[in-house]
Amino acid sequence: MNRDEVAVMSAVRSPFGKFGGTLKDFTLPALGGMVVAEAIRRAGITPEDVQEVATGVNLPGADRSIARQVLIEAGIPTDRVAYTVDRACCSSMAAVNMASRSLRLGEAAVAVAGGTENMSRVPYFLTDFRWGHRLGDVNLKDQLVIADPMTGKPRAVQAGDEAVEYGVTREE
Repeated sequence: MNRDEVAVMSAVRSPFGKFGGTLKDFTLPALGGMVVAEAIRRAGITPEDVQEVATGVNLPGADRSIARQVLIEAGIPTDRVAYTVDRACCSSMAAVNMASRSLRLGEAAVAVAGGTENMSRVPYFLTDFRWGHRLGDVNLKDQLVIADPMTGKPRAVQAGDEAVEYGVTREE
């Protein structure tokens, strides 16, 4: 295989859970780490073979360095490259693309890429509370109510409208 070719050795995903259901207590690193460990096992390699971990996230909440934590949860040595990609809904695909680029450039021989998310664990934010709050109501911001910053339209509504506009069906 030359540097222009990248082979996918295994593909694993976690199950879909119900919002607030049986997966609600899994942290992003724990859920991602289980999936990465299983992908490594199915590929027939060892955690020591992995040189790079790229993990996409959409709503990380207060957690940071998620890829590094996924690497640790999966048993990959801590001296390996790990980075978290946050590009909203495209995060996981961007992580796969970046790992592919590292493989094609010869920066890594074995990389693991994908994403981790748990919508049930997305926190509420107190966006104006850093310096205290003297009088008046305190507002929580729900990170799951995602809206286009230009129009204020909820992203789910916007995505549905655009799917209809461009003829993309739910089945597709």
